[in-house]
Amino acid sequence: MKSLLLVAFGLALSLVLAEAALRILGVAFDASLFDDDPITGWRLRPNAEGWWVSEGHAYVRINSAGMHDREYPVEKPRDTVRIAVLGDSTTAAFQVDVEQNFCRVLERKLAGCDAYGGKRVEVMNFGVPGFGTAQELLTFRHRVLRYQPDAVILAFYTLNDVHNNHRALNPVDASKSPYFLLRGDELVLDNSFRETQGRQMYVRLRKAFANVVNRSRVTQLMAELVIRRMLFTLAQRPEMIERTNRFGAHVDDLIYGPPEVPEMKEAWRVTEALLLALNNEARSHGVRFRIVTLWQSPQDRPPALREDEVRQRQIKDLFYPDRRLEEFARRHDIPAIVLAPRVAEYAARHHEPLAFERYEPGHYNDSGHRFIGEAIGERLCAGL
Repeated sequence: MKSLLLVAFGLALSLVLAEAALRILGVAFDASLFDDDPITGWRLRPNAEGWWVSEGHAYVRINSAGMHDREYPVEKPRDTVRIAVLGDSTTAAFQVDVEQNFCRVLERKLAGCDAYGGKRVEVMNFGVPGFGTAQELLTFRHRVLRYQPDAVILAFYTLNDVHNNHRALNPVDASKSPYFLLRGDELVLDNSFRETQGRQMYVRLRKAFANVVNRSRVTQLMAELVIRRMLFTLAQRPEMIERTNRFGAHVDDLIYGPPEVPEMKEAWRVTEALLLALNNEARSHGVRFRIVTLWQSPQDRPPALREDEVRQRQIKDLFYPDRRLEEFARRHDIPAIVLAPRVAEYAARHHEPLAFERYEPGHYNDSGHRFIGEAIGERLCAGL
């Protein structure tokens, strides 16, 4: 017993010293902020919090409803206009302080707009990293409508949102996500991911461990090592190798030009059907629907650098997805704000980066979020 106590004491002391050393050295990793979900595959874990340091540097707090946002009552206050924003990691924006997120920039911009007749405006952030349009439609149905929004904005990230809507193009999350399939012109929900989703005991253990990870640098380090091992293993999975063999190492570049491979053609068909479904369902509930198309590198590069990268990557048409979505929106009478051309013009006149440069493409920095929020605000204030 005495030996066991000495071993336990030595282990505890080692962990305390390791924790102190990591904190003194400033070693930290991203907080664990996600949870499984039977509707969308995953979601932000309610009340989770911690630092996000892999890109940018911000303290992230998830509210009790699973949003990277402040708390909201379900019942909409009187004399209030609510705008719900759907999107992926570019909308959730863990990389910047929550007050610099484009949703909050937009909210401040709309505060003095005559178009809202002096009413208070709330811009609610429903963005979740990794989401595609299918999950955003399900989020609208199951989570957004209960808050009685007056309008909904879909922040569409053209680089990967189309790929996210097709299993073959999105094998990383193929077994964890819901998908919609087209039978004729009808969207049919495929919820087969539920069959492979973790058992409840595993979910509870992971949730408990996640809370520890967010408070301990030692467990963060352990979790990081596990995650890196999982990513290495994932890259060796047959479906990942098959995708690389089928579409090449730069599958994201398939978005830059009219689709040629069958999977990309189908991904576009499903995506446009999902956008139309979102528009129709929003209107049926008296909710105004808008599409905002976001940009990515190299669209935000100065002209010379942009042209060099287009040549090196053999990109056919860098602004094809933006023009296609703009034409789709016009055809179906959906208000759309297409930002990529405006960003390209901005990059030609300024040398200020709008995204973090640690990764390629990087998430938006404070300046990028300010650009988005103000651009949307200008259109909404003008009543468009």
